[in-house]
Amino acid sequence: MYDPLTETGLLYYTLENPEGVSGYHIWVSGILRFAPETISVFPHLNWDGVQYIDMAMTTAQTLYICEYYTKSNNVGMQDLEIQLWSHDDNEMKGNAKLNTTEAGEPRGFILSDGNILLSPIAMQINAAAFGTDLHDSQFAYVSFVYADGSEYLIKDSAASILNQCYAFIEGNHLTIMFNRIVDINSLSEIVLDDLVISVGN
Repeated sequence: MYDPLTETGLLYYTLENPEGVSGYHIWVSGILRFAPETISVFPHLNWDGVQYIDMAMTTAQTLYICEYYTKSNNVGMQDLEIQLWSHDDNEMKGNAKLNTTEAGEPRGFILSDGNILLSPIAMQINAAAFGTDLHDSQFAYVSFVYADGSEYLIKDSAASILNQCYAFIEGNHLTIMFNRIVDINSLSEIVLDDLVISVGN
């Protein structure tokens, strides 16, 4: 799935070996890391992102991976590729281009005069428009309120709550990738610290 509005996406794929897949570490958050001392080749996207393991599906022979990625400025006009790299000689052993135009485009919203871009998988915020300089501080509280009154609490620094999969800053723009698919058509409000932004659908 790729969202052209926020230039973010997620890719679900498997790494298989009939003799068993090994040579990886799992952080407490579920983030996946391949260890160079124990695995000779590993998959990698050429766009910035982070890999998570799907523990519910993973077996000894098949590793299920969900990778959250972004077309950030540092990749320029490169096409999205999944690549196979070698730890032994630090060379790419194979690659396959992925067509983002056919990856499934979720419909997004442009809010607050273009200062918030919202899709079911990510949100991009021009922090300067809301009086925040991301070089000095970040939003401590980010939440979605649904029309039925329920809430998706993305971040609450005071309570040490963080419900996102990937976030990054470019200039004074903050992009947050969610840890779930959000029904943006059912949202009524976005809360950024003490700011409440109406989502008028």
